[in-house]
Amino acid sequence: MTQIGDRLTDNEDLVGMNVIPIAALFSGDFICLDYREKKEPVVVIWFHEESEVFSPVTEKVAPNIIEFFEMLSE
Repeated sequence: MTQIGDRLTDNEDLVGMNVIPIAALFSGDFICLDYREKKEPVVVIWFHEESEVFSPVTEKVAPNIIEFFEMLSE
């Protein structure tokens, strides 16, 4: 986590991360909970190769964790 911590936030004054990894994908990317815009996180894929320090590149997968789990059970 220490190697990617600065790439999982867009706020250099924040202690910790506001994009929290919950699962690793085969390519080095992660499924994450993204707390940057709302109190309840959206589920995103974080792309490690495109992301830079304080500039995470993500794509929304589901509007919340419940809908994400429902997608997995389909």
